[in-house]
Amino acid sequence: MFRFVQVLLILGVAFAAWSRSVASSRPLEWREDIQAARKETRQTKKMLFVFFHMPTCGPCHRLEEGALRSAAVREASAAFTTLKVDITTREGSEFAQRYGVRGVPYLAVIGPDGRIRENLISVVPPEDVVEMLKNAAQTSR
Repeated sequence: MFRFVQVLLILGVAFAAWSRSVASSRPLEWREDIQAARKETRQTKKMLFVFFHMPTCGPCHRLEEGALRSAAVREASAAFTTLKVDITTREGSEFAQRYGVRGVPYLAVIGPDGRIRENLISVVPPEDVVEMLKNAAQTSR
């Protein structure tokens, strides 16, 4: 009986560790419709957390699969409307030009007034993204 309890305990710990790692690797839920995301920010007064990217951009994929899958980033971004903008599309390119995006990956927090509050360029660690989001949230008060 004692051996059975030990096995159950080990399995429980292993399952907890596995589920935590799966949860931390879950991607953010990005909106991809620029107009709908902007409308939502106007209605909710939330800021936009925007990920400007290109499908063929290696650093964009590294950022998305790395820092942007972090549980800390997912938690910090909960107070924002998240928007993923492909700058190779006409609408995405125009939106990127409006904000002076000259390279990707580019992360920006845009206030309900349409101004950039914070931004990061390049592949960065999750801590930098969280700091950017926290700084933007503080400036909106």
